This record gives sequence, C-alpha cells and structure tokens, in this order.
Amino acid sequence: MSKKCFNDYCSNIDAVKLQKQIKSMVVKGQSQVNAIQLVSEVLAECDTNGLKRKEIVEIFPEAEKDDKEDQIRSSFLRDVDSYSKYILTMFLVACGLNYSVLSMLFGVSKATISNYFHKLSFIKGTIIHSVNRWSGEISVDEKWVKINGEWKYILSIVDNVTNFPLYTYLSSDLKADTWMLFFQRFNQLYGTPTLIVSDGSKSLAKGKLAVFQNVKSQLCKFHKSKNLMHRIYNMRNGKKKDRCFKLANGIFRNTTYYGRKRAAKTLAGMEVSGVSSYVKIIYCMIGNI
Repeated sequence: MSKKCFNDYCSNIDAVKLQKQIKSMVVKGQSQVNAIQLVSEVLAECDTNGLKRKEIVEIFPEAEKDDKEDQIRSSFLRDVDSYSKYILTMFLVACGLNYSVLSMLFGVSKATISNYFHKLSFIKGTIIHSVNRWSGEISVDEKWVKINGEWKYILSIVDNVTNFPLYTYLSSDLKADTWMLFFQRFNQLYGTPTLIVSDGSKSLAKGKLAVFQNVKSQLCKFHKSKNLMHRIYNMRNGKKKDRCFKLANGIFRNTTYYGRKRAAKTLAGMEVSGVSSYVKIIYCMIGNI
C-alpha cells in the first residue's frame, strides 16, 4: 500500500465513531485495553517531561522503561545461577531475617546486602506478568510496616483458592481513593474477579465499589471469627458466655454445612446484645464459613 493510499484511508476515519465502537467492545469484553503498554508508548513517544511525567510514573511506575533494568533482566534469564545470591537474599528477607544477620552470614556489609536485595527489582513484575491462570476469587488485606521511621501499609491481593500472591502495593494511608487506585491497577493486570473476600473496612468497601460494582463480596472467615469472639468476650454473664463461645466455635469449626448453620441459628436466637445481631448479619453467608 502506498503512503498516499494509507493517508486517504486515515482521513476517512470517523474518530468519534471509532472511539464509541472501541469503548463498546471493551465494555462487552470483546476487547481488552493494555493500559500499561499504552502508557509506556506515551512516555516513549511523547514529550512528557516535568510534573506530568512524574505524575504518570507515580501511578504507573512499571510503565517507565529502564534500559539498565532490561539489561539485568536479559542477563538474569541467560544465567540464573550467577544471580543465586541475590535470589537467596530476597528469599531470606521475605522469611524475616534482617540485614544485620544477613551481613554476618554472607560476610559483607549491610549496604551490600541492600544492593543484593534490590538487584533484581524486576522480579515482582516478571512474576505478576507470568500468572496466566487464577481462580477469580481474591482475598484482600493490608499489613502495616515501619520504613525509615514511618508507618506504611502494604496492600495485598492473593488468590483465595491457591493462596498465591497476585499483587501488592505500598501506601502511606488507607483512604478510599487509595483502595480505588489499588483495585484499578489490579483490574488492569488481571481483569475482573468473581468474588472479593476482605475485612469490614469502610474505605476498602468504597474503593472496591468504585471499581468492581457488580462483583460479589464476602467477609473474611478470620475477621468474622475475630469480631464475633471479641463481642462475646465483652459479655458479663459467665454461664451464658461459655455457651456463646461453644456455639461460636461451632459456627467456624463444624465440618458440615448443617452443623455450622444450626450453631449460628441457635446463637442468633439467644438474643444476646451485640452478639446475636452480628450473627444475623453474617447468617446469609453461613454456607461459605
């Protein structure tokens, strides 16, 4: 095709109509938009300097191409054995060993251990993009950590069936907007889940609703049990309190659906202030306990 012919075709394209058609295909699931690839191309081709570029990279850090990191990635794939000490360092840090202990084990300084740990920074992205299959059911939670004297939160999503970690995100707060961005980025990487299991955080619920309006949600079994036990612990009546503890254990530890349902129904019918009402809230989800 000649350049003139190609330009003639382009001039006849109705941009508004094309945009509506693509949007319709995405909504119907006939086409998927690779946002990371799109942003990467924008950063590579366009003159996006200063604050605008910084803003894009803060939201999509993996979109910025790092030539040095690409070289390390290629070298790593060619010769994994030579990078074994870096992999071992990452594994031991994940197991809870601090830099001081590792510096004694390896016979190097803590600064060198830090370099080992950050040498393979691309591993997270490589693992994420290598996940081809997941159950569709996800568990969402957050953990707090202290970094350089400041408290931060690690937001995480794992496969609820296999417990395989799918996505993590470091944040300084737990606001609804933070959760919304977290879910948006997960959606860009994996798509829409079929079930979201989480705690009762209101900000998490708002962020989830903004991104996954039609996805089923369920309270985590651990948080259900913890909340119920806390309510029973605050009771004053000793004999009735012991009875409630036994029934609560029956809800979460019975091996049969009918046993769990019977224990929940009995505890809900005891009309204990703060306890029975909570059991009624989770009663509709008793089959998943």
